[in-house]
Amino acid sequence: MENQKMEYAILNKIKKIEKRFWIVFFSSLVWGIFAHGMALFNKYALFDDAKSLFGIGSTVASGRWGLEILGKFYKILFGGGVFFYDGYYSLPLFNGLISIICIAFSAYLIVDLLNIRKIGSCISISGMLVTFPVVACMLGYMFTAPYYAVSILFAAAGIWILKNKSVLYFAVGAFMIAFSIGIYQAFLPFILSLALIYFMSELIADTSDKSKELIKSGLYIASAVIAGVLLYFLINKFFLFCCDVNLLKYKGISTMGQESITEYLSRIKVAYYYFFSLEKISEYTMFPFRIKQIYVIVLAIIAVLSLYMAIKIFKKNTVRCILFVLSGLLLPLAFNFIFVMCEFNAIYNMMLYGQAMIFVYLVLLIDNFEFPKIKVKRIVYYCGTALILFTSFSYGRYDNINYLRAEYLQRRINSYLTVLIARIRSVEGYKDELPVCYVGANCGGKEDLVLKELSGFKLFRSMPYIYVEGIMGENSGWLNIIDNSCAFTPELVDDEYFLDLPEVIDMPCYPDDGSIKVINDTVVVKFLPVDEVKKDKKDK
Repeated sequence: MENQKMEYAILNKIKKIEKRFWIVFFSSLVWGIFAHGMALFNKYALFDDAKSLFGIGSTVASGRWGLEILGKFYKILFGGGVFFYDGYYSLPLFNGLISIICIAFSAYLIVDLLNIRKIGSCISISGMLVTFPVVACMLGYMFTAPYYAVSILFAAAGIWILKNKSVLYFAVGAFMIAFSIGIYQAFLPFILSLALIYFMSELIADTSDKSKELIKSGLYIASAVIAGVLLYFLINKFFLFCCDVNLLKYKGISTMGQESITEYLSRIKVAYYYFFSLEKISEYTMFPFRIKQIYVIVLAIIAVLSLYMAIKIFKKNTVRCILFVLSGLLLPLAFNFIFVMCEFNAIYNMMLYGQAMIFVYLVLLIDNFEFPKIKVKRIVYYCGTALILFTSFSYGRYDNINYLRAEYLQRRINSYLTVLIARIRSVEGYKDELPVCYVGANCGGKEDLVLKELSGFKLFRSMPYIYVEGIMGENSGWLNIIDNSCAFTPELVDDEYFLDLPEVIDMPCYPDDGSIKVINDTVVVKFLPVDEVKKDKKDK
């Protein structure tokens, strides 16, 4: 009897869950299977993922203390050994599905936060957040994908909590924002964009015409985000001190927030420039193929609808209109804030999730568009929604092409390395117990003239599916691939001991004949001229 009561109680709770949740959740799963099914049901272990088959990547040393905490929680939840890498696995279906579910919950929180009501608008937001190319990049690093998806969820939840304006919710929201950044700093533009769009949704909703209340609401949201960022840096210092480590120099991590004001002002110009120009952004494949033209159309529609909304608000409250216009002017900066955070050369695809919010803002405008003539209103809604859905569909196709490239790239790498192993084992004087020395293996490698990129993939620059030439130099995880996938794990010797030997200096570079020799009871494989290897070591 008690069990029946419990079952009825659970069923009643499920029935009370609003319709929008199920629409967003199930549409996210459908979008996820359509766009990322290949990554879920195949194993692509390229580059960093090959290195971190049993890991979660760099944590505290990269300023990602949130990732460190999540990793510990993961071990507590599922169990693991005493060593750092025990218990972690780069699981395509498990990790990938968790990632999509986290994004689905994030999409629902955004839908609820912005008070999106129309079914087409709900599906548009879930479609954009799931299919945006950043997610394909994320799933290329499957070992850390679910943690980064949790970062997105915490970001959305942190802003969502700020709907309730109190000291307690302020503190909780700020902490969740800090924790999100602590998992992956590059999602800060996503946080800023969502906070700004939420404030603009309040201005559109006409919840209050009191100027002081409107300004207080804006300051409350802005203060929570700033507090979250400051809290991130504070906790980061605490973890660095406790773990006795220094921040890595990789991607400018060690100089976060330490550049001059002049430098940041120049970066702000860059952020605005690349919002209106596709010159470089298109190279990062956020707007590939037909989406490049769609992006221009989207900007035009946003400009018209924003202007219409501003005029409408102005007729009711001047202060509210001024706040709306100022927020609108800040939106490009928020979307592209990653260009302020990092030097341009340090930016890659996975850092650009903030640009997905451009389409979320368009959904907000479409969903709240009011016009005396019902026909005009319907045209705007149906045409705008169809445009966003087509964009999501195109992104899904683009994601699939990246996974197709990953499939062939993985085959080519394994084939290339298998040939390398065969040549090592067939060299004169080879014995199974001999160690191997790769000279200049991680310095770029000699160009292999027969290793050509497949022509159909030349337009694609999504990480980590970008590298084809220079399998040794560009592919930082090739040693792990040759170990894990090709079953060749000899004892390795540092090339430092061989750089000054005349016979090594005179050797040609791989794959030329004579580039592999047994020297001093060691199999030496030379990939680069010795002087270039020494120069590379000196630069590092």
